[in-house]
Amino acid sequence: MGEKEITVSVIMITYRHERYIKQAINSVLVQKCNFTIELIIGDDNSPDNTEEVVREFLKHHPKKHLVRYTKHEVNKGMNGNSQWIANQTRGKYIAVCEGDDYWSDPYKLQKQVDFLEENPNFGMVYAKSNIFEENTQKFLKLIVGSSINKKGVLYINSIPTLTTLYRSDLYQRYVNENKEILSNWLMGDYPKWIWFYYNSKIHFINEIMAVYRKLENSASNFIDAKKEMAFKYNIINIKMYYGEKYLNDSEYSKLKNHIFINYYFSALILDPSDSIIYYNQLMEIDVLESKTKTKLFLLERLKLKQLYLSWNKIKGILKMYYVP
Repeated sequence: MGEKEITVSVIMITYRHERYIKQAINSVLVQKCNFTIELIIGDDNSPDNTEEVVREFLKHHPKKHLVRYTKHEVNKGMNGNSQWIANQTRGKYIAVCEGDDYWSDPYKLQKQVDFLEENPNFGMVYAKSNIFEENTQKFLKLIVGSSINKKGVLYINSIPTLTTLYRSDLYQRYVNENKEILSNWLMGDYPKWIWFYYNSKIHFINEIMAVYRKLENSASNFIDAKKEMAFKYNIINIKMYYGEKYLNDSEYSKLKNHIFINYYFSALILDPSDSIIYYNQLMEIDVLESKTKTKLFLLERLKLKQLYLSWNKIKGILKMYYVP
């Protein structure tokens, strides 16, 4: 299979996904498209039976020649594994489907490739995704993925990774420009979307094309509140890095105050008994505007946070209402 023949390289990182990997692979191989794809699977030294499941599934599969599977001898970590797989790609475009998720639309790749082929000034396309909660074995009513907020992706990330398709040459530019700092970040996708937003055009397809499987204590879902808050603070570092790079002074100041107040709101929900820790952390930041500090003071010191928590609890119940 020659390099020029491949239109889409699908990258799939996996770790301890023996229960889900078969569905993920199958959702890629059943894609109906008029071009050639390749599926590259990077198993990050899974201690379970992921390798056995993959090899058994592909053993007699008619499209097994499209799949390249590698099990690393030493764990690379999520970002290290993702970068390793991306370096193996040969396609004009790159799509992402992790080993515990799957695509629900068999025409996902065809629709997305058609758009990028017809619109060369766009660097990326994405869609919507359902959420399947593994603990309850139910789909949530909540659907992720929406058009980008008018303020941009630095404020709200509305791009579900498993629905994306982007140009390989732009991705390589992103890596070359940011390789010195990529290892400092705990997530690999969000900074990439920010870069694509400021260096190309991004298109949203208003269709559900995939299913995100919500697992307890996964890379973006934690049991430990303080670990999740540390993850969120790392996201702040990502936003600050790109905000300083792409925004003017006024816009950057607004962004900083927005993300820090939201960081405290997250602490109220995730770690309310220790919210004073995050309050003290933020009050030491010089760039906070006086109105932001006043909000924090009212919530934490005057105990108005209880009203906020009660209202948020009501909203949470409504948002997590399951589809029958």
